[in-house]
Amino acid sequence: MPWRSELALDERDRTIATLRDENRSLARSVSELSLLNDLADAISRSLATQDVVDLIVQRAIHAVGAEQGAIVLLNGAAQEGGGQPTRRQPGEAPCRLVSSHPVLLERMRQGREPLLANDPQADARLDGIPFDGRVRSLLCLPLLVEGDLRGVLAVCNKRWGAGFTAGDQRLLSILASQAAQIVENARLREAEHERQSLQEELRAARLIQDGLLPEAPPPIPGYELAGASEPARTIGGDYYDFIQAGKSETAVCLGDVCGKGMPASLLMANLQAIIRTQTLARPPSAECLARCHSLFEAPARQCLERSNRLLCRCTRPERFVTLFYGLLDADKHTLRFSNAGHHPPLLLSYGREARWLRTGGIPLGIFEAWAYQEETVRLDPGDLLVLYTDGVTETRSPQGEEFGEERLEEAVRSCVSGSAGDVIGSVLAATDAFGAGSAHLDDRTVVVLRRDQ
Repeated sequence: MPWRSELALDERDRTIATLRDENRSLARSVSELSLLNDLADAISRSLATQDVVDLIVQRAIHAVGAEQGAIVLLNGAAQEGGGQPTRRQPGEAPCRLVSSHPVLLERMRQGREPLLANDPQADARLDGIPFDGRVRSLLCLPLLVEGDLRGVLAVCNKRWGAGFTAGDQRLLSILASQAAQIVENARLREAEHERQSLQEELRAARLIQDGLLPEAPPPIPGYELAGASEPARTIGGDYYDFIQAGKSETAVCLGDVCGKGMPASLLMANLQAIIRTQTLARPPSAECLARCHSLFEAPARQCLERSNRLLCRCTRPERFVTLFYGLLDADKHTLRFSNAGHHPPLLLSYGREARWLRTGGIPLGIFEAWAYQEETVRLDPGDLLVLYTDGVTETRSPQGEEFGEERLEEAVRSCVSGSAGDVIGSVLAATDAFGAGSAHLDDRTVVVLRRDQ
């Protein structure tokens, strides 16, 4: 009967349609599984951020049949209002320019949901983006990590059909939800690797800096000399040195470079080279008198003035150095010194009041033509000279009070009969106790010179 044939045909068409739908669904599921498998492979291979971005864009283009694709990653300011693209990878310029346009980024930031536009030039949501006809269809998806927008995945121009479909949006939404965390993990890995590399470099720099400081004080008959330095960071800007300048003369130096960390340490190394050159380059006395009598008569002042000129010529104006330079004559038991803006060393003598050695001038590296002053003091048996940097006296208590010069003097007097090393230990222990165990914000360096009884 004819109606039975028509029923059979209808049933057959419905069956065919159902099979087609099932095949499409199966194909879609296979595509989704393939995408997820690629992402899992990216995780297992620990790809760099650049490689992860390339992989995601390539898979997105292939999955939905797009002509172009791009990922724009945002900096940390994205969710506060705007953010700027920090990376664009890869794809042709039209898709890259559209996906990084501030209007689209703001739309993604506010909505945090996919945007499908098969007629982008007429789409009110994209008003303000100058389309030039090369972008015919657009599908954008936010890359979210714990609700924060970290970037945008965009594909442009469907290769076939009228444009992107809801199925395309669903497929890339799955991709974007996984890709966001994968990209974030890659960025975190790179940041951790950079941090570890920096730490290795700092440790190497610390070893080099330790090598610049005196390994041990030179033996000086009738005197004891010691020094110790503790940087607030891995490397620091404090400098001390003991330089044998003649048969009975030893230069004792202590400096503090403006700033902390690597910049200060580099300037400290420069300072050491300058000071050693100026100390060791003193000509014999006869030649000295013939060429420049003042060099022989005022070696401490001359050293600072020459060092100051060199520093002014090789450092930026905002960089300067405070420095105490003393020249000990162990035969005459005198110390010629000049203080270039450094915290005044403490000189303790039996039966006399404490002295703070301030004579000198301004820090090095500020004014090239500065005339420094010089003074000579006599060191008697038992006299104790303590040099220190501001990391000692400016140590703060939990209440914000500074350690100061008076407490420094008390710490020294409490160990006045001990060795030079004992005095250094007493000073550092006192500042530790005063700071109640809190981290020191500045480098601490102490140098002690004692004339034996």
